[in-house]
Amino acid sequence: VSNRTYNNMSGNNVYPVDAIDLASGVYYIRISTGDSFATKKIIVSK
Repeated sequence: VSNRTYNNMSGNNVYPVDAIDLASGVYYIRISTGDSFATKKIIVSK
């Protein structure tokens, strides 16, 4: 489990996900802004 917080962000933002230390598998990324959130699935295959 990992958690990162970015403050005072506005507009469209892109943050790369470094998967080098992740094992192969299915991961879910949850992005929240105030009272809204989105969950996306990523698949790491090595």
